[in-house]
Amino acid sequence: MFWDSSALIPLAFTERSSADMVALAGKTRTLVVWWGSSVECAAAAHRRYRQSRGTPADLRAALQQVHDILTDAQVVPAVEAIRIRAERLVGSYPLGAADALQLAAGVDVVRGATVESAFRLS
Repeated sequence: MFWDSSALIPLAFTERSSADMVALAGKTRTLVVWWGSSVECAAAAHRRYRQSRGTPADLRAALQQVHDILTDAQVVPAVEAIRIRAERLVGSYPLGAADALQLAAGVDVVRGATVESAFRLS
């Protein structure tokens, strides 16, 4: 199952959807994520901290949680085919760059194009 950052963030932060995402993650053998998901999740953690939604300890805990989640995930690598698909997607839909890359990576996973070449974050 492919997880984009909007599904990963509720695993590290308490949100309305956190309980559902935790339950779904518990039923999923392996999370499959895009190569840039760690950056998106780190950006979300720091953004929340800058907006005074937590303490330095909260920030460290959230970053550690993201790290732990992604260490056990299969990561879809940044490959040329995904970049090309993302460029097409931004031309066809009102997507930002990160969303287009996430979607392109998810499409490749569903089509089986990059699952066999997924690797673990170190």
